[in-house]
Amino acid sequence: MPVTRQRQQSAALRQAEPVNSLPRCLSSRELLGAAQALLIEHNGCYYSLRLTRQNKLILTK
Repeated sequence: MPVTRQRQQSAALRQAEPVNSLPRCLSSRELLGAAQALLIEHNGCYYSLRLTRQNKLILTK
């Protein structure tokens, strides 16, 4: 196979890659809503995500 054909196929494959390969992005407002905290379950453990008075996020186990 000529090198130019390989390059064309490689370019076509890169273009066919899904656009959603970037990490999903959510705003803290979407996650928390009007609440100051929420629980996240991961592998049977619970984590607390809370908004502080200084408007910072803290994730604790």
